[in-house]
Amino acid sequence: LGKSLDRCIEGGLMIAEKGRLEASSVGKVAAAKGISVDTAIGMARFAQDNRERAAWVTPFEVIWCLTGTPDGEDVHFNLSTLEYKSGAYTAKFAARVKQLPGPVGERITAETGRLGTTYENVQRMKKALILTEWAEGLPTRDIEQGYHTYSGSLTGLGGEFAWLAEAMSGIAGVQGWPEDEAKRLAALSDQMVHGVPAAGIALANVRLRGLGRARVAKLVAAGISTLEGVVAAPLETI
Repeated sequence: LGKSLDRCIEGGLMIAEKGRLEASSVGKVAAAKGISVDTAIGMARFAQDNRERAAWVTPFEVIWCLTGTPDGEDVHFNLSTLEYKSGAYTAKFAARVKQLPGPVGERITAETGRLGTTYENVQRMKKALILTEWAEGLPTRDIEQGYHTYSGSLTGLGGEFAWLAEAMSGIAGVQGWPEDEAKRLAALSDQMVHGVPAAGIALANVRLRGLGRARVAKLVAAGISTLEGVVAAPLETI
């Protein structure tokens, strides 16, 4: 118990003052969202390190952080020996990292370099790539074929990490992120649930039978992103 309390205090989840123990704002979010101590500490560190550039933090950066937390690592997703040895995901991951701002890309490259091409690290890369493409609204079939998986597994993975993205949003909020940027993390949680880009969340949340992620993507591409917009559009357009 003593070691656990020390870990919470050192990690900023609890405050020891004048003989009293009290949960910090980060600790309260961690408890409310049901995440582990070490996951909360990792999220808080990420939120603090990126507070000044919150408006420029990309979903991929957030997802990479989430996949590296203990709770994220506990989410199993299959990686066959053949996939692991092919090097395909390592190459895809490197290409994605190159698209990030210089210092961010360098930091993630250094991190993956330290971890090396272990099975666990490549498995993490696979999860991060899938979650990013899923949240961007890429066609389900393309993701299935690109990562040797099925739509049910994609939905399950998105749901598991949606919970962590929601927790990250709460921690970012109490760590001083602007309200709009903390809400953007909460929106990422919805994106992971539905597998749609941010512009498609309103339509996906209608949860209308037959209005799946593919149809939502087509409506968004046509400039229709709300239920009111659907109602107002000519039948021929729909």
